[in-house]
Amino acid sequence: MMHNFTDVLKTQTYEMHEKLDNAPLLSQVMSPQLSKADYSSLLQKMYRCFDIVETAARQAGGDQVFQDYFYQSRKGSLQSDLEALESPGESARSNAVGAPRSASSAVGMLYVLHGSSMGGQFIARKLATQMPPNTLRFYGQSAEFIPDFKRFKEKVNAEE
Repeated sequence: MMHNFTDVLKTQTYEMHEKLDNAPLLSQVMSPQLSKADYSSLLQKMYRCFDIVETAARQAGGDQVFQDYFYQSRKGSLQSDLEALESPGESARSNAVGAPRSASSAVGMLYVLHGSSMGGQFIARKLATQMPPNTLRFYGQSAEFIPDFKRFKEKVNAEE
């Protein structure tokens, strides 16, 4: 049976995704006791993660890789949510020292960033009962990025 590249990636990263999904930090977001401070802490960590991975992808594949693979940064949404929570994100750029420096590694990083939008709709519905609406841009706008993820997968699978 022939598998496309993104199916192989999904299979090979399944265990890591499961560990991440069940990590205390992310499972905390589904808790009915989630406080604004905890939510703010989560968003700060997400901001740092996105900054590091976006910086590494840009270092590896150049600015054009974002356009070529339909990626739109979601850091602005994170920053808006943090400001609404009165907890601004990191202003200093993250240092992606030691990041892979090839276009193919950049594409792999973009797969991770694109894929992160898939669970956002579910999380947004859960958070809508606990957090002010002006703090849900990052998760609430996830559905807008799904068509870009589909285009990304089609392009990557056609390139293999």
